[in-house]
Amino acid sequence: MVFSQRTLAMLKYDLVRFRTRMKACFRRRPIQPVFRRLHFGCGPNHIEGWLNVDLTKSDHDVDLSLGRLPWADGVFDAVLSEHTIEHLDLTAEVIPLLREVRRVTSASGELWLSCPDMEKVCGAYFEDRGRKLVMGRAERIPGWTL
Repeated sequence: MVFSQRTLAMLKYDLVRFRTRMKACFRRRPIQPVFRRLHFGCGPNHIEGWLNVDLTKSDHDVDLSLGRLPWADGVFDAVLSEHTIEHLDLTAEVIPLLREVRRVTSASGELWLSCPDMEKVCGAYFEDRGRKLVMGRAERIPGWTL
């Protein structure tokens, strides 16, 4: 095999990002959202009554690492993201994304972010040398091995 499984997975991921970015390149005007609440980085967890956004398989596919969101200024009253920003580069991706979130959120809008509890993650590692973390990842990602 020329490429490792990890390399193949990353190539596939980059191709999905490329496809989503190409769609964004052909957009001429800001999009008017159906809902006033944005849930970005939703993955398979779609919330009814919210615009659920992710790289793929969402209400509206967006590459959040691009640094541009396709909506007009101030169109959302609430923005929610759980366990998403920790997957982005802080300087190159998170800061531009948060600027865009601010732009598309109304003046009285709210932003709710959550990230993993690192104290809990590190504690779990010390309890059993990471066994639960590895098993949890294997359950979430079919075919993943250490």
